[in-house]
Amino acid sequence: MAYSITPQRIDELKRFLKEHPIDHAYDEQAELFDGDCPPEQLAARCAHELLKQIGKLPEDEN
Repeated sequence: MAYSITPQRIDELKRFLKEHPIDHAYDEQAELFDGDCPPEQLAARCAHELLKQIGKLPEDEN
């Protein structure tokens, strides 16, 4: 699958992850989707997965 994502957007996603690190207290699947998870936590997880898929995770996130 090809991605079309700019270097600027990659930097934004990395910065977002740094400012909103994944909180592993929400690792249980049920807790993520029961409404108690902050939107920033869901966005951080999506950013992490996207960066992982394109091989651009920050070194400290590998």
